[in-house]
Amino acid sequence: MNGFDYFAHDGGDPVLWSRNGASIWTFVNKNLSEDRIRAALEVASFTAAPYGTVEQRLQQYGIEGTHYTMENGLPVRTEQGNRDVVAETYVFICSAADVIAYPDLPQVVEDYTSWQQRNLPFYQEPLFSGLQIQEPARLANLGDPFEDLEDDIVRGRQSIRDFRNAVDEWRRNGGDELRDWYQRLLDEGQGGGNA
Repeated sequence: MNGFDYFAHDGGDPVLWSRNGASIWTFVNKNLSEDRIRAALEVASFTAAPYGTVEQRLQQYGIEGTHYTMENGLPVRTEQGNRDVVAETYVFICSAADVIAYPDLPQVVEDYTSWQQRNLPFYQEPLFSGLQIQEPARLANLGDPFEDLEDDIVRGRQSIRDFRNAVDEWRRNGGDELRDWYQRLLDEGQGGGNA
C-alpha cells in the first residue's frame, strides 16, 4: 500500500491548503519570577529535543534496560516500558519538528517523502494563514454542527438535503453576519494568503 496523490474534482491539479506549523501553543506567564520562567523554558527545551538525541529517546522509550532494549540497532520497549512510558504527554509542553524516521523500513521513508515532494507544489496558504482569529463570542460556535453532519453524510445516515438545511440554519443563526465579519478582516488587510 502506498500514498495516493491528490487530484482535483475534474482530474486536474488540486488545491491543497496548508496548515499552521503548530496546532497547540504553550504560553508562559510573563509575570512569573525569572526563576520560574527559566525553569519553564528549560522543560520546554528538554521536551523539544530533536529526533536522535538522548533526551528524545528518554521521552520516547524511557531508560535502557528497564523500559527498552536495543534489538538490531533499534530500541524496543519492554513490558514495563509499554506500561510506564507515555511519550505523547510531553508534546503538550513542546515538541521538535516532525520527522519521517523508520530506520528499519527505509522504503517507507523514501515512498513517503517522494509523495510529499510530488504534492507540495499544490499547497497554498489560506487567507488567514499565521493569524490567530478570535470570532465574536456569540458567533464562535456556529460551525460546530457541520463536522458531525459531514461524518453522517459520508456514512449515509443523512443526505445532502440535510446539509443544505444546516446551511440555512447557520445563516439564520448569524452565519451571514459571521461571513461579513471575515470579509471585513480581509478588506482591512488581516488576511494574507492566496485565494
